[in-house]
Amino acid sequence: MEIPRRDAATQTGDRAAAVAETHGAIVFFVGDRAYKIKKPVRFPFLDFSTLALREAVLRRELTLNRRLAPDVYLQVLCLHDEKGNPVEAVLEMRRMPSKRRLSRLVTSPHTDQEELPRLLREIAQTIVPFHKNAAVSEEIRQSGTPRAIREKWNNDLEEIRAFVPNIIASDMLRRVEGLATQFFLRNEELFTRRQQEGWVRDGHGDLLADDIFCLEDGPRILDCIEFDDKLRWGDVLSDIAFLAMDLEYLQRPDLATLFVDTYNQEIAAVPPKNLFHHYVAHRALIRAKVACHRAEQGHENATAQAQLLMGLCEKHREQARVRLLLLGGLPGTGKTTLAKMLCQTLDWPALHSDALRAGLQQDHGPIDPDTAKSPTALGKDAYSPARKQAIYHKMREEAAQLLDTGTSVILDASWTDSAEREAVRRLAHEKKAEIQEICCVLPDAQAADRIRAREKQGGDFSEATVEVATHMATHASPWHSAQSLDTSGPRTETMRRALTLLGLPCDTHQTPKKA
Repeated sequence: MEIPRRDAATQTGDRAAAVAETHGAIVFFVGDRAYKIKKPVRFPFLDFSTLALREAVLRRELTLNRRLAPDVYLQVLCLHDEKGNPVEAVLEMRRMPSKRRLSRLVTSPHTDQEELPRLLREIAQTIVPFHKNAAVSEEIRQSGTPRAIREKWNNDLEEIRAFVPNIIASDMLRRVEGLATQFFLRNEELFTRRQQEGWVRDGHGDLLADDIFCLEDGPRILDCIEFDDKLRWGDVLSDIAFLAMDLEYLQRPDLATLFVDTYNQEIAAVPPKNLFHHYVAHRALIRAKVACHRAEQGHENATAQAQLLMGLCEKHREQARVRLLLLGGLPGTGKTTLAKMLCQTLDWPALHSDALRAGLQQDHGPIDPDTAKSPTALGKDAYSPARKQAIYHKMREEAAQLLDTGTSVILDASWTDSAEREAVRRLAHEKKAEIQEICCVLPDAQAADRIRAREKQGGDFSEATVEVATHMATHASPWHSAQSLDTSGPRTETMRRALTLLGLPCDTHQTPKKA
Protein backbone atom coordinates (compact mmCIF):
# COMPACT_ATOMS: atom_id res chain seq x y z
CA MET A 1 0.00 0.00 0.00
CA GLU A 2 2.99 2.26 0.29
CA ILE A 3 4.75 2.67 -3.05
CA PRO A 4 2.56 4.44 -5.62
CA ARG A 5 2.37 4.20 -9.38
CA ARG A 6 5.52 5.50 -11.00
CA ASP A 7 3.88 8.69 -12.22
CA ALA A 8 4.39 10.01 -8.68
CA ALA A 9 8.17 9.62 -8.83
CA THR A 10 10.74 11.86 -10.48
CA GLN A 11 13.39 9.31 -11.25
CA THR A 12 14.98 9.29 -14.68
CA GLY A 13 17.03 6.11 -14.31
CA ASP A 14 17.52 3.17 -11.97
CA ARG A 15 20.47 4.85 -10.22
CA ALA A 16 19.33 8.47 -10.42
CA ALA A 17 18.19 10.21 -7.25
CA ALA A 18 14.42 10.17 -6.97
CA VAL A 19 11.54 10.42 -4.56
CA ALA A 20 8.11 8.74 -4.38
CA GLU A 21 5.30 9.63 -2.03
CA THR A 22 2.06 8.02 -0.87
CA HIS A 23 -0.54 8.95 1.70
CA GLY A 24 1.56 7.32 4.44
CA ALA A 25 5.21 7.24 3.38
CA ILE A 26 8.01 8.84 1.41
CA VAL A 27 10.68 6.77 -0.34
CA PHE A 28 14.02 8.28 -1.37
CA PHE A 29 16.03 6.52 -4.08
CA VAL A 30 19.81 7.02 -4.01
CA GLY A 31 22.12 4.86 -6.12
CA ASP A 32 21.35 1.20 -5.47
CA ARG A 33 19.43 1.88 -2.25
CA ALA A 34 15.94 3.00 -1.32
CA TYR A 35 15.17 4.64 2.03
CA LYS A 36 11.65 4.77 3.38
CA ILE A 37 10.29 6.99 6.13
CA LYS A 38 6.75 7.10 7.43
CA LYS A 39 4.82 10.35 7.40
CA PRO A 40 3.67 11.65 10.82
CA VAL A 41 0.01 11.09 9.90
CA ARG A 42 -3.02 9.46 11.48
CA PHE A 43 -5.89 7.95 9.48
CA PRO A 44 -8.80 5.79 10.63
CA PHE A 45 -6.82 2.73 9.52
CA LEU A 46 -3.25 3.66 10.64
CA ASP A 47 -1.37 5.82 13.13
CA PHE A 48 2.17 7.07 12.44
CA SER A 49 1.83 10.18 14.57
CA THR A 50 4.86 9.59 16.88
CA LEU A 51 8.48 8.64 16.26
CA ALA A 52 8.09 5.54 18.43
CA LEU A 53 5.12 4.37 16.35
CA ARG A 54 6.96 5.02 13.08
CA GLU A 55 10.07 3.13 14.18
CA ALA A 56 8.02 0.20 15.42
CA VAL A 57 6.07 -0.09 12.19
CA LEU A 58 9.26 0.06 10.08
CA ARG A 59 10.81 -2.76 12.13
CA ARG A 60 7.63 -4.74 11.63
CA GLU A 61 7.82 -4.01 7.90
CA LEU A 62 11.40 -5.29 7.79
CA THR A 63 10.51 -8.59 9.45
CA LEU A 64 7.34 -9.29 7.51
CA ASN A 65 8.67 -8.44 4.05
CA ARG A 66 11.70 -10.66 4.50
CA ARG A 67 9.27 -13.58 4.14
CA LEU A 68 9.09 -12.96 0.37
CA ALA A 69 12.09 -10.71 -0.29
CA PRO A 70 14.83 -11.38 2.30
CA ASP A 71 17.59 -9.86 0.15
CA VAL A 72 15.68 -6.62 -0.45
CA TYR A 73 14.87 -5.52 3.11
CA LEU A 74 18.19 -4.72 4.78
CA GLN A 75 17.86 -2.84 8.08
CA VAL A 76 16.18 -0.07 10.06
CA LEU A 77 18.36 3.00 10.68
CA CYS A 78 17.85 6.01 12.92
CA LEU A 79 18.55 9.60 11.92
CA HIS A 80 19.90 11.90 14.67
CA ASP A 81 20.20 15.63 14.94
CA GLU A 82 23.50 17.38 15.67
CA LYS A 83 22.98 16.82 19.40
CA GLY A 84 22.57 13.09 18.94
CA ASN A 85 18.83 13.06 19.49
CA PRO A 86 16.82 10.60 17.34
CA VAL A 87 14.62 12.45 14.87
CA GLU A 88 13.44 9.82 12.39
CA ALA A 89 13.51 6.09 11.65
CA VAL A 90 14.47 4.93 8.16
CA LEU A 91 14.05 1.57 6.45
CA GLU A 92 16.97 0.76 4.15
CA MET A 93 16.20 -1.41 1.15
CA ARG A 94 17.93 -2.70 -1.92
CA ARG A 95 16.69 -0.69 -4.87
CA MET A 96 14.77 -2.66 -7.47
CA PRO A 97 15.15 -1.98 -11.23
CA SER A 98 12.10 0.06 -12.25
CA LYS A 99 12.05 -1.46 -15.73
CA ARG A 100 11.32 -4.87 -14.15
CA ARG A 101 8.32 -3.63 -12.16
CA LEU A 102 5.34 -5.84 -13.04
CA SER A 103 2.95 -2.90 -13.53
CA ARG A 104 5.39 -1.40 -16.03
CA LEU A 105 5.95 -4.71 -17.82
CA VAL A 106 2.25 -5.42 -18.34
CA THR A 107 1.47 -1.91 -19.63
CA SER A 108 4.54 -1.13 -21.73
CA PRO A 109 4.24 -1.64 -25.51
CA HIS A 110 7.95 -2.52 -25.53
CA THR A 111 7.55 -5.62 -23.33
CA ASP A 112 8.04 -8.98 -24.99
CA GLN A 113 4.47 -10.30 -24.79
CA GLU A 114 5.67 -13.89 -24.90
CA GLU A 115 7.60 -13.26 -21.68
CA LEU A 116 4.60 -12.16 -19.61
CA PRO A 117 2.86 -15.56 -19.20
CA ARG A 118 6.09 -17.05 -17.84
CA LEU A 119 6.48 -14.18 -15.39
CA LEU A 120 2.91 -14.51 -14.09
CA ARG A 121 3.41 -18.25 -13.65
CA GLU A 122 6.60 -17.61 -11.67
CA ILE A 123 4.77 -15.16 -9.43
CA ALA A 124 1.97 -17.65 -8.77
CA GLN A 125 4.52 -20.39 -8.09
CA THR A 126 6.24 -18.11 -5.57
CA ILE A 127 3.03 -17.23 -3.73
CA VAL A 128 1.80 -20.80 -3.36
CA PRO A 129 4.57 -21.98 -0.97
CA PHE A 130 4.36 -18.64 0.83
CA HIS A 131 0.69 -19.28 1.51
CA LYS A 132 1.26 -22.91 2.42
CA ASN A 133 3.86 -21.90 5.02
CA ALA A 134 2.05 -18.79 6.27
CA ALA A 135 1.31 -18.53 9.98
CA VAL A 136 -1.92 -19.96 11.33
CA SER A 137 -3.37 -19.46 14.81
CA GLU A 138 -6.76 -19.42 16.44
CA GLU A 139 -6.72 -15.62 16.43
CA ILE A 140 -5.88 -15.58 12.71
CA ARG A 141 -8.52 -18.23 12.03
CA GLN A 142 -11.17 -16.09 13.71
CA SER A 143 -10.53 -13.35 11.16
CA GLY A 144 -12.14 -15.67 8.60
CA THR A 145 -15.55 -15.96 10.25
CA PRO A 146 -18.53 -14.61 8.30
CA ARG A 147 -19.03 -11.94 10.95
CA ALA A 148 -15.38 -10.78 10.82
CA ILE A 149 -15.34 -10.65 7.02
CA ARG A 150 -18.58 -8.71 6.85
CA GLU A 151 -17.27 -6.32 9.50
CA LYS A 152 -14.15 -5.63 7.41
CA TRP A 153 -16.30 -4.94 4.37
CA ASN A 154 -18.64 -2.65 6.30
CA ASN A 155 -15.72 -0.72 7.81
CA ASP A 156 -14.21 -0.06 4.38
CA LEU A 157 -17.61 0.86 2.98
CA GLU A 158 -18.19 3.30 5.82
CA GLU A 159 -14.81 4.96 5.28
CA ILE A 160 -15.46 5.51 1.60
CA ARG A 161 -18.89 6.95 2.35
CA ALA A 162 -17.11 10.11 3.51
CA PHE A 163 -16.09 10.75 -0.12
CA VAL A 164 -19.67 10.75 -1.46
CA PRO A 165 -20.61 12.61 -3.62
CA ASN A 166 -17.43 14.64 -4.25
CA ILE A 167 -15.42 11.64 -5.47
CA ILE A 168 -17.70 8.59 -5.40
CA ALA A 169 -21.20 8.71 -6.89
CA SER A 170 -23.94 8.02 -4.35
CA ASP A 171 -25.95 5.75 -6.68
CA MET A 172 -22.91 3.56 -7.35
CA LEU A 173 -22.20 3.17 -3.64
CA ARG A 174 -25.85 2.32 -3.05
CA ARG A 175 -25.79 -0.41 -5.72
CA VAL A 176 -22.55 -1.86 -4.33
CA GLU A 177 -23.97 -1.88 -0.81
CA GLY A 178 -27.17 -3.62 -1.93
CA LEU A 179 -25.33 -6.31 -3.87
CA ALA A 180 -22.98 -6.94 -0.94
CA THR A 181 -25.89 -7.28 1.49
CA GLN A 182 -27.50 -9.94 -0.69
CA PHE A 183 -24.20 -11.78 -1.07
CA PHE A 184 -23.59 -12.00 2.67
CA LEU A 185 -27.15 -13.16 3.29
CA ARG A 186 -26.79 -16.01 0.80
CA ASN A 187 -23.20 -17.12 1.30
CA GLU A 188 -22.23 -17.24 4.96
CA GLU A 189 -21.46 -20.96 4.68
CA LEU A 190 -18.80 -20.25 2.02
CA PHE A 191 -16.70 -18.32 4.53
CA THR A 192 -17.25 -20.91 7.25
CA ARG A 193 -16.20 -23.74 4.95
CA ARG A 194 -13.03 -21.94 3.83
CA GLN A 195 -12.18 -21.23 7.46
CA GLN A 196 -12.68 -24.86 8.46
CA GLU A 197 -10.56 -26.06 5.53
CA GLY A 198 -7.60 -23.99 6.75
CA TRP A 199 -7.44 -21.33 4.05
CA VAL A 200 -7.36 -18.43 6.54
CA ARG A 201 -3.72 -17.44 7.11
CA ASP A 202 -1.29 -14.58 7.65
CA GLY A 203 -0.84 -13.46 4.07
CA HIS A 204 0.57 -10.46 2.24
CA GLY A 205 -2.45 -8.18 2.39
CA ASP A 206 -1.53 -5.80 -0.43
CA LEU A 207 -0.47 -7.81 -3.46
CA LEU A 208 -0.14 -5.20 -6.20
CA ALA A 209 1.66 -5.17 -9.55
CA ASP A 210 3.54 -2.04 -8.49
CA ASP A 211 5.26 -3.95 -5.70
CA ILE A 212 6.36 -7.01 -7.70
CA PHE A 213 9.69 -7.01 -9.54
CA CYS A 214 10.48 -9.73 -12.07
CA LEU A 215 14.22 -10.44 -11.85
CA GLU A 216 16.29 -13.05 -13.64
CA ASP A 217 16.45 -15.26 -10.56
CA GLY A 218 12.74 -14.96 -9.79
CA PRO A 219 10.21 -12.40 -8.59
CA ARG A 220 10.61 -10.16 -5.55
CA ILE A 221 7.31 -9.37 -3.88
CA LEU A 222 7.51 -6.29 -1.65
CA ASP A 223 5.49 -4.07 0.65
CA CYS A 224 3.04 -6.23 2.56
CA ILE A 225 0.74 -4.58 5.11
CA GLU A 226 2.68 -3.99 8.29
CA PHE A 227 0.71 -1.41 10.27
CA ASP A 228 -2.21 -3.69 11.18
CA ASP A 229 -1.81 -7.46 11.37
CA LYS A 230 -5.54 -8.02 11.00
CA LEU A 231 -5.47 -6.48 7.52
CA ARG A 232 -3.05 -9.22 6.42
CA TRP A 233 -5.03 -12.02 8.02
CA GLY A 234 -7.66 -13.69 5.91
CA ASP A 235 -8.43 -16.16 3.19
CA VAL A 236 -5.42 -16.67 0.91
CA LEU A 237 -7.89 -16.17 -1.93
CA SER A 238 -8.06 -12.52 -0.91
CA ASP A 239 -4.36 -12.10 -1.76
CA ILE A 240 -4.85 -13.74 -5.15
CA ALA A 241 -7.91 -11.62 -5.85
CA PHE A 242 -5.92 -8.47 -5.09
CA LEU A 243 -3.36 -9.05 -7.84
CA ALA A 244 -6.06 -10.28 -10.23
CA MET A 245 -7.99 -7.06 -9.59
CA ASP A 246 -4.88 -4.94 -10.16
CA LEU A 247 -4.06 -6.68 -13.44
CA GLU A 248 -7.61 -6.09 -14.59
CA TYR A 249 -7.32 -2.44 -13.56
CA LEU A 250 -4.17 -2.30 -15.73
CA GLN A 251 -6.25 -3.59 -18.67
CA ARG A 252 -4.75 -7.08 -18.67
CA PRO A 253 -7.58 -9.43 -17.65
CA ASP A 254 -5.92 -12.15 -19.71
CA LEU A 255 -2.92 -12.10 -17.39
CA ALA A 256 -5.23 -12.07 -14.39
CA THR A 257 -6.84 -15.27 -15.69
CA LEU A 258 -3.46 -16.88 -16.29
CA PHE A 259 -2.23 -15.94 -12.83
CA VAL A 260 -5.34 -17.26 -11.06
CA ASP A 261 -5.40 -20.47 -13.10
CA THR A 262 -1.73 -21.15 -12.37
CA TYR A 263 -2.18 -20.50 -8.66
CA ASN A 264 -5.19 -22.84 -8.47
CA GLN A 265 -3.29 -25.50 -10.38
CA GLU A 266 -0.22 -25.23 -8.16
CA ILE A 267 -2.16 -25.25 -4.90
CA ALA A 268 -4.43 -28.03 -6.22
CA ALA A 269 -7.72 -26.34 -5.31
CA VAL A 270 -10.30 -24.30 -7.20
CA PRO A 271 -12.25 -21.89 -4.98
CA PRO A 272 -15.90 -20.99 -5.62
CA LYS A 273 -16.17 -18.40 -8.37
CA ASN A 274 -18.60 -16.22 -6.47
CA LEU A 275 -16.24 -16.08 -3.47
CA PHE A 276 -13.39 -15.07 -5.77
CA HIS A 277 -15.50 -12.22 -7.16
CA HIS A 278 -16.38 -11.12 -3.62
CA TYR A 279 -12.71 -10.72 -2.78
CA VAL A 280 -11.92 -8.94 -6.06
CA ALA A 281 -14.74 -6.50 -5.29
CA HIS A 282 -13.49 -5.97 -1.73
CA ARG A 283 -9.93 -5.35 -2.90
CA ALA A 284 -11.15 -2.85 -5.48
CA LEU A 285 -13.07 -1.08 -2.69
CA ILE A 286 -9.91 -0.91 -0.55
CA ARG A 287 -7.87 0.55 -3.39
CA ALA A 288 -10.65 3.03 -4.15
CA LYS A 289 -10.56 4.11 -0.51
CA VAL A 290 -6.80 4.67 -0.66
CA ALA A 291 -7.20 6.64 -3.90
CA CYS A 292 -9.83 8.81 -2.22
CA HIS A 293 -7.40 9.66 0.58
CA ARG A 294 -4.71 10.49 -1.98
CA ALA A 295 -7.18 12.69 -3.86
CA GLU A 296 -7.80 14.62 -0.65
CA GLN A 297 -4.04 15.15 -0.40
CA GLY A 298 -4.08 16.66 -3.90
CA HIS A 299 -2.50 13.81 -5.89
CA GLU A 300 -3.07 14.11 -9.61
CA ASN A 301 -5.43 11.53 -11.20
CA ALA A 302 -6.37 10.05 -7.81
CA THR A 303 -10.05 10.97 -8.22
CA ALA A 304 -10.26 9.25 -11.60
CA GLN A 305 -8.49 6.20 -10.18
CA ALA A 306 -10.95 6.00 -7.27
CA GLN A 307 -13.90 6.11 -9.65
CA LEU A 308 -12.46 3.44 -11.94
CA LEU A 309 -11.77 1.19 -8.96
CA MET A 310 -15.31 1.64 -7.65
CA GLY A 311 -16.51 0.61 -11.11
CA LEU A 312 -14.49 -2.59 -10.78
CA CYS A 313 -15.93 -3.13 -7.34
CA GLU A 314 -19.49 -2.84 -8.64
CA LYS A 315 -18.74 -5.10 -11.60
CA HIS A 316 -17.39 -7.93 -9.45
CA ARG A 317 -20.14 -7.47 -6.88
CA GLU A 318 -22.54 -8.16 -9.75
CA GLN A 319 -20.51 -11.17 -10.87
CA ALA A 320 -20.56 -12.60 -7.34
CA ARG A 321 -24.27 -13.23 -7.77
CA VAL A 322 -24.92 -16.92 -8.50
CA ARG A 323 -27.81 -17.22 -10.92
CA LEU A 324 -29.73 -20.06 -12.47
CA LEU A 325 -31.24 -18.93 -15.76
CA LEU A 326 -34.14 -20.94 -17.16
CA LEU A 327 -34.02 -20.07 -20.86
CA GLY A 328 -36.96 -21.61 -22.65
CA GLY A 329 -39.24 -21.43 -25.63
CA LEU A 330 -40.64 -23.65 -28.36
CA PRO A 331 -38.43 -25.05 -31.14
CA GLY A 332 -37.31 -22.44 -33.64
CA THR A 333 -37.56 -19.49 -31.26
CA GLY A 334 -33.77 -19.08 -31.03
CA LYS A 335 -33.27 -20.02 -27.38
CA THR A 336 -30.19 -22.17 -28.04
CA THR A 337 -28.54 -19.49 -30.19
CA LEU A 338 -29.20 -16.97 -27.44
CA ALA A 339 -27.87 -19.36 -24.77
CA LYS A 340 -24.59 -19.68 -26.66
CA MET A 341 -24.31 -15.92 -27.07
CA LEU A 342 -24.96 -15.36 -23.36
CA CYS A 343 -22.43 -18.05 -22.50
CA GLN A 344 -19.71 -16.33 -24.52
CA THR A 345 -20.56 -12.87 -23.18
CA LEU A 346 -21.11 -13.69 -19.50
CA ASP A 347 -18.88 -16.75 -19.14
CA TRP A 348 -21.86 -18.64 -17.71
CA PRO A 349 -21.78 -22.28 -18.81
CA ALA A 350 -24.88 -23.40 -20.72
CA LEU A 351 -26.48 -26.83 -20.51
CA HIS A 352 -28.48 -27.67 -23.65
CA SER A 353 -31.34 -30.20 -23.62
CA ASP A 354 -30.82 -30.97 -27.32
CA ALA A 355 -27.19 -31.95 -26.78
CA LEU A 356 -28.14 -34.10 -23.78
CA ARG A 357 -30.88 -35.68 -25.86
CA ALA A 358 -28.31 -36.61 -28.48
CA GLY A 359 -26.37 -38.45 -25.79
CA LEU A 360 -23.44 -36.01 -25.75
CA GLN A 361 -21.62 -35.14 -22.52
CA GLN A 362 -21.59 -31.47 -21.61
CA ASP A 363 -18.38 -29.71 -20.73
CA HIS A 364 -18.78 -26.44 -18.78
CA GLY A 365 -19.93 -24.42 -21.76
CA PRO A 366 -21.81 -24.77 -25.06
CA ILE A 367 -20.94 -27.57 -27.47
CA ASP A 368 -20.15 -26.57 -31.03
CA PRO A 369 -22.05 -28.98 -33.28
CA ASP A 370 -19.70 -28.26 -36.17
CA THR A 371 -16.85 -29.91 -34.24
CA ALA A 372 -18.84 -32.75 -32.72
CA LYS A 373 -20.48 -35.85 -34.19
CA SER A 374 -23.64 -35.22 -36.19
CA PRO A 375 -26.59 -36.42 -34.18
CA THR A 376 -28.33 -39.58 -35.34
CA ALA A 377 -32.06 -40.19 -35.32
CA LEU A 378 -33.21 -41.27 -31.91
CA GLY A 379 -36.56 -42.71 -33.06
CA LYS A 380 -40.10 -41.71 -32.45
CA ASP A 381 -39.60 -41.63 -28.67
CA ALA A 382 -37.00 -38.81 -28.77
CA TYR A 383 -39.51 -36.43 -27.19
CA SER A 384 -41.39 -38.99 -25.11
CA PRO A 385 -42.23 -38.15 -21.46
CA ALA A 386 -39.72 -40.74 -20.18
CA ARG A 387 -36.91 -39.38 -22.36
CA LYS A 388 -37.71 -35.78 -21.39
CA GLN A 389 -37.75 -36.67 -17.70
CA ALA A 390 -34.31 -38.30 -17.97
CA ILE A 391 -32.89 -35.29 -19.82
CA TYR A 392 -34.19 -32.78 -17.30
CA HIS A 393 -32.93 -34.90 -14.41
CA LYS A 394 -29.47 -35.00 -15.97
CA MET A 395 -29.59 -31.24 -16.56
CA ARG A 396 -30.44 -30.59 -12.90
CA GLU A 397 -27.59 -32.84 -11.75
CA GLU A 398 -25.03 -30.98 -13.84
CA ALA A 399 -26.46 -27.61 -12.84
CA ALA A 400 -26.18 -28.55 -9.15
CA GLN A 401 -22.50 -29.35 -9.59
CA LEU A 402 -21.87 -25.97 -11.21
CA LEU A 403 -23.84 -24.07 -8.59
CA ASP A 404 -21.77 -25.77 -5.89
CA THR A 405 -18.69 -24.10 -7.39
CA GLY A 406 -20.31 -20.66 -7.21
CA THR A 407 -20.91 -20.60 -10.96
CA SER A 408 -23.98 -19.14 -12.64
CA VAL A 409 -25.51 -21.47 -15.23
CA ILE A 410 -27.92 -21.33 -18.16
CA LEU A 411 -30.42 -24.16 -18.68
CA ASP A 412 -31.49 -24.21 -22.33
CA ALA A 413 -34.65 -26.27 -22.96
CA SER A 414 -38.26 -25.79 -23.98
CA TRP A 415 -39.47 -25.77 -20.34
CA THR A 416 -43.06 -26.42 -21.42
CA ASP A 417 -43.68 -28.67 -18.38
CA SER A 418 -44.61 -26.79 -15.19
CA ALA A 419 -43.44 -29.70 -13.00
CA GLU A 420 -39.95 -29.57 -14.51
CA ARG A 421 -39.79 -25.81 -13.99
CA GLU A 422 -40.79 -26.22 -10.36
CA ALA A 423 -38.06 -28.85 -9.86
CA VAL A 424 -35.47 -26.31 -11.03
CA ARG A 425 -36.89 -23.67 -8.70
CA ARG A 426 -36.43 -26.09 -5.80
CA LEU A 427 -32.84 -26.67 -6.90
CA ALA A 428 -32.15 -22.92 -6.98
CA HIS A 429 -33.62 -22.53 -3.50
CA GLU A 430 -31.54 -25.43 -2.18
CA LYS A 431 -28.32 -23.99 -3.66
CA LYS A 432 -29.21 -20.40 -2.64
CA ALA A 433 -28.99 -19.27 -6.25
CA GLU A 434 -31.07 -16.49 -7.78
CA ILE A 435 -33.41 -17.91 -10.39
CA GLN A 436 -34.47 -16.01 -13.49
CA GLU A 437 -36.83 -17.27 -16.18
CA ILE A 438 -36.93 -16.09 -19.79
CA CYS A 439 -39.21 -17.50 -22.48
CA CYS A 440 -38.27 -16.83 -26.10
CA VAL A 441 -41.30 -16.10 -28.28
CA LEU A 442 -41.68 -15.89 -32.05
CA PRO A 443 -44.65 -15.96 -34.46
CA ASP A 444 -45.45 -19.55 -35.48
CA ALA A 445 -44.75 -19.01 -39.17
CA GLN A 446 -41.34 -17.46 -38.53
CA ALA A 447 -40.41 -20.26 -36.10
CA ALA A 448 -41.46 -22.86 -38.70
CA ASP A 449 -39.26 -21.19 -41.33
CA ARG A 450 -36.28 -21.34 -38.94
CA ILE A 451 -36.89 -25.02 -38.20
CA ARG A 452 -37.01 -25.90 -41.92
CA ALA A 453 -33.86 -23.87 -42.60
CA ARG A 454 -32.08 -25.66 -39.75
CA GLU A 455 -33.11 -29.07 -41.14
CA LYS A 456 -31.62 -28.19 -44.53
CA GLN A 457 -28.43 -26.81 -43.06
CA GLY A 458 -27.78 -29.69 -40.64
CA GLY A 459 -25.06 -29.68 -37.97
CA ASP A 460 -27.48 -28.95 -35.11
CA PHE A 461 -28.41 -31.14 -32.19
CA SER A 462 -32.11 -30.31 -32.31
CA GLU A 463 -34.30 -32.93 -33.95
CA ALA A 464 -37.50 -30.98 -33.48
CA THR A 465 -39.59 -30.72 -36.64
CA VAL A 466 -42.46 -28.34 -37.33
CA GLU A 467 -44.80 -31.15 -36.32
CA VAL A 468 -42.98 -31.68 -33.01
CA ALA A 469 -43.11 -27.92 -32.32
CA THR A 470 -46.87 -27.86 -33.00
CA HIS A 471 -47.42 -30.82 -30.67
CA MET A 472 -45.33 -29.17 -27.91
CA ALA A 473 -47.23 -25.89 -28.24
CA THR A 474 -50.54 -27.71 -27.88
CA HIS A 475 -49.48 -29.50 -24.69
CA ALA A 476 -47.40 -26.73 -23.06
CA SER A 477 -48.47 -25.56 -19.63
CA PRO A 478 -48.75 -21.78 -19.06
CA TRP A 479 -45.50 -20.12 -17.95
CA HIS A 480 -46.64 -16.93 -16.25
CA SER A 481 -43.48 -16.49 -14.13
CA ALA A 482 -41.22 -16.11 -17.18
CA GLN A 483 -40.26 -12.84 -18.81
CA SER A 484 -41.11 -12.96 -22.52
CA LEU A 485 -38.39 -12.17 -25.02
CA ASP A 486 -39.28 -11.43 -28.64
CA THR A 487 -36.56 -13.02 -30.80
CA SER A 488 -37.87 -11.91 -34.19
CA GLY A 489 -35.26 -9.18 -34.67
CA PRO A 490 -31.51 -9.33 -35.34
CA ARG A 491 -29.40 -11.39 -32.94
CA THR A 492 -27.66 -8.32 -31.56
CA GLU A 493 -31.03 -6.80 -30.64
CA THR A 494 -32.18 -10.06 -29.04
CA MET A 495 -28.97 -10.17 -27.04
CA ARG A 496 -29.43 -6.57 -25.91
CA ARG A 497 -32.97 -7.30 -24.74
CA ALA A 498 -31.87 -10.44 -22.91
CA LEU A 499 -29.16 -8.58 -21.00
CA THR A 500 -31.70 -5.92 -20.09
CA LEU A 501 -34.07 -8.57 -18.71
CA LEU A 502 -31.15 -9.95 -16.67
CA GLY A 503 -30.47 -6.48 -15.30
CA LEU A 504 -27.04 -6.34 -16.93
CA PRO A 505 -25.46 -3.60 -19.05
CA CYS A 506 -25.23 -4.35 -22.74
CA ASP A 507 -21.41 -4.15 -22.64
CA THR A 508 -21.22 -6.70 -19.81
CA HIS A 509 -18.18 -8.94 -19.86
CA GLN A 510 -16.76 -11.38 -17.37
CA THR A 511 -13.09 -11.09 -16.42
CA PRO A 512 -10.99 -12.83 -15.47
CA LYS A 513 -12.49 -15.99 -16.90
CA LYS A 514 -12.01 -19.38 -15.24
CA ALA A 515 -11.14 -17.64 -11.97
